[in-house]
Formats: sequence, structure tokens, C-alpha cells
Amino acid sequence: RALLGLDGTPTATEALYLGAYRAQRGGTEITVLTTKEGGLRRSIQGRAREYLEQHGVQAHYVQRIGPPGPTVVAVAGERGCDFVLMGGYGQAPLVEVVLGSTVDFVLRGFDGPVLVCR
Repeated sequence: RALLGLDGTPTATEALYLGAYRAQRGGTEITVLTTKEGGLRRSIQGRAREYLEQHGVQAHYVQRIGPPGPTVVAVAGERGCDFVLMGGYGQAPLVEVVLGSTVDFVLRGFDGPVLVCR
């Protein structure tokens, strides 16, 4: 089981493509998570659903409001996910170091493998 974290960035889209491939070839069960502090990003999940359905992949869809890092870790645990697929760093490297990032939080907080697309 894989949790696919989507935020609409190009690197998250790469994670979507990889998730679809894993589901088609390896039978991986996919849970697609979109999260946003202050509001859900339904259009991102709608595009992911359309892409996955076009490729014959059935997935579970979860939408949450809250900080992305803790939400990814929490949903992965709730869904019993074995690994996480997500896009890479979204900000400039210096900004990521100063403010922290979703990727860093997930790498520290999730006990399984995390595949980061870039």
C-alpha cells in the first residue's frame, strides 16, 4: 500500500505517474492524499483521479485540511501504508533549510520508505 501525497507541483505529478505505474505493474494499492492549510485542493485530486482512471488504476482518495507533513504521516498510519510517494522540495534550498519542509517532516516521521520525486 502506498500513500501518494499530491500538492499540484510538477514533482508531485511525477510521483503520481510513478504511483500509477506501480499500481499497474505491481498491484500496489494507492491512496491519494491532498492537503492544504486553510482549504482543500479539490482540482488537484480531480486531475489525479482522471489520470489514474484513464490508466485503469483504482485508488482511495483522502482530503484533509492541516499542515501537510503531519497529515501525510497520520494518513499513512491510518491507511496502513507501507511507503510514501511524494514530490521533492518545493521551495528554494535555503528557504527549506530555514523553514523546514514537508519532505523533511515525512522523512523523520514516517517509519517506512519514502520515495521522493524531483
